[in-house]
Amino acid sequence: MRNNAMRAKPRRRGLAEDGGERPVIMPNVLDRQFAVARPNQKWVADFTMDG
Repeated sequence: MRNNAMRAKPRRRGLAEDGGERPVIMPNVLDRQFAVARPNQKWVADFTMDG
């Protein structure tokens, strides 16, 4: 590719379709009470989206 002066064309990321609006934040149902009696009773995840 270099010998033929060819270069890869970078992909352009489009702007966010939501215009910066974010959905409603859900209530904190655990209320920082992470202790459980047995395994697999409470699961958490973080779906933070940047950009």
